[in-house]
Amino acid sequence: MLIAVLVFVMAGCFFGEMSYVKPPASGVVKGIFVPKLNGQGATRDAIALLGALVMTYFLIESGIALFVAFLINVVVVAVSASVYTADNVSSANQQRCNDLNLNSASFLL
Repeated sequence: MLIAVLVFVMAGCFFGEMSYVKPPASGVVKGIFVPKLNGQGATRDAIALLGALVMTYFLIESGIALFVAFLINVVVVAVSASVYTADNVSSANQQRCNDLNLNSASFLL
């Protein structure tokens, strides 16, 4: 959460700066699709921007992966709880439910 807050603060600062300096929109759009490297260290800056872009995509991808993992865990807990509290569970399986751990939980499926 702290990282997300810091990223949003940084984004807000840059958007605020952008509204202050008002770069020409046509130049910004042209630079997105037709990039140019000018000056000393421009290649290094371009590589740094590419790395930042990859890290952004990694952040999005890992966020999606964590959300999917969260959903899977919710489903596992819900299925386990449903089986554990079902009325038609045999007495042997009820005993297994009372002594449930990660190694023995597969029978719930």
